Amino acid sequence: MNISHIPKAKVLAALFNAAKPFGSGYIQYNPNHIMSEDEASKILEGQVYFDYLEGRLMKVNLSLNELDTSNYNRDNGAGAAEAVINEIKA
Repeated sequence: MNISHIPKAKVLAALFNAAKPFGSGYIQYNPNHIMSEDEASKILEGQVYFDYLEGRLMKVNLSLNELDTSNYNRDNGAGAAEAVINEIKA
């Protein structure tokens, strides 16, 4: 999915906020944590690939302008990443 026209921090924050905890990720999961774009921007200064983030299953690489949504969707639900990105676009 093309995300070239969306700030990566906005993408990360939205995907994080929609992601579900998985497996032992429940230990780190805080359902009250809503990531802001500012926080996401600071995180992106140090990394662009996210396997798990605070217990939430992400499986996304934000180094490119094309987002492979297959692994995110596998664990967060069919079409989950597309729904998040389409909401940002709207």
